[in-house]
Amino acid sequence: MNTLIVYAHREPRSFNAMMKDVAVNYLSDHGHDVVVSDLHKMEFDPVAGRHDFLAAADPDYFDYQAEQRNAFKTSSMAPDLRAEHEKLLWCELLILQFPLWWYGVPAILKGWIDRVMSVGFAYDRGMKFNNGGLRGRTGMVSTSTAAEQSRYSPAEPLAYASMEDTLRPLHRGLFRYVGITPAEPFIGWAVNQMSEVERQSCASAYRAHLRRVMQASRQKAAQEMVKP
Repeated sequence: MNTLIVYAHREPRSFNAMMKDVAVNYLSDHGHDVVVSDLHKMEFDPVAGRHDFLAAADPDYFDYQAEQRNAFKTSSMAPDLRAEHEKLLWCELLILQFPLWWYGVPAILKGWIDRVMSVGFAYDRGMKFNNGGLRGRTGMVSTSTAAEQSRYSPAEPLAYASMEDTLRPLHRGLFRYVGITPAEPFIGWAVNQMSEVERQSCASAYRAHLRRVMQASRQKAAQEMVKP
């Protein structure tokens, strides 16, 4: 299965870096092709602007979505965005690997979503959800928290929010919206408090999680093939 990992962490010794490496090694060892978009290493620019386009549909008034649509139609997206589009078209599984910041993704990953999941390419009028531009793919979140799992329990008096609610913007607002089927997320809880033994246990759990995701994706693909 062709897998794209979009990785958003600057520190190579971090928990997220370990998870990224676990996924690359596990998937590669099991015959899957893996490409990593290491956003910090790439020095990916998270700020959308006119530099996203080689030509302007309207040089006098900047409507970003209109420019995205025009650039997709005229093949005038900037090279860095075309490269990410090609990776998305190639992949069957998309993994977002990042630390959870302020109930969401780090700015560099949010910028990747803003700039890469563009109008015309990933979605458009009449091209959303089941008709999304990236339908047929599976998407998975792999993330980490600084807080214990109990802080994400509705029963906890000082709870933040449930993880289901926290990830809804990604599962529904991103994956589902562009036609990607969300897989069960993997969460590393309170990673700053983990011992090395606990880190390795979490890595083993992630390998098992990836195995389940791959099995589910293969079953889904087989079911799609037998549909009339």
